[in-house]
Amino acid sequence: MYELLIVDDEEATLQGLASLHWEQLQISRVHCATSVKKAFDIVSAFSIDVIVTDIRMPGRSGIDLIQEMNERQWEQQPKCILLSGYSEFNYAQAAIKARAIDYLLKPVHDEDLIKAVQQALLERMKEKKEQYVQEKSVETIKTHLTHISESIFQPWLTGDKSDEALKIELQHYEINNLS
Repeated sequence: MYELLIVDDEEATLQGLASLHWEQLQISRVHCATSVKKAFDIVSAFSIDVIVTDIRMPGRSGIDLIQEMNERQWEQQPKCILLSGYSEFNYAQAAIKARAIDYLLKPVHDEDLIKAVQQALLERMKEKKEQYVQEKSVETIKTHLTHISESIFQPWLTGDKSDEALKIELQHYEINNLS
C-alpha cells in the first residue's frame, strides 16, 4: 500500500483531489497540506510515496518543495507531480530541473491526475524492487563469505591448493578478474 500527499493552498482543491478514488491505485492513505512547511512535517512523519503539489502558493512554492526534497536525500525519495494554473514555459522548465514526474495544468482532469500518480507509483515500485534485490544480494554475499573464504581462499593461502586449481574454481564461480 502507498501513501499520497496533496499540497495546495486552496482548501477546496485539496478536498476535491483527496476525494478521488485513490484506493484503485493501492493508495491507503491520503495526506493534505496547505503549505510547504506542513508538507515537510508530513513527509518527516510518514512514508510518502507520491506528492502532488501546486506550484504557486503563498510563501514557498511547489518547486521549492521538490528542490528541497531532492537536497534532503530522504531514504525513500517521494515522486513529485506539479500542478499549475499557469502554462508558462519557465514553470515547466523548473519542474523538469526539479525532476518532477509530471506537470499538469489546472483545472486538472481526474483521469490525467490518476494516470500521472499511477506512473509515479510504477517508478516507486521499480525503485523498491531494485533496492530489495540489492539488499538480498548483499545479504547473500555476507552469508556465504565465510564459506568462500574457507573453501576457496584458505586452502590456496596455506598451499593446499595450486594457483591453477584456484583459477579453475574462481572461473566456476564466474570470478575471472582478480588482480
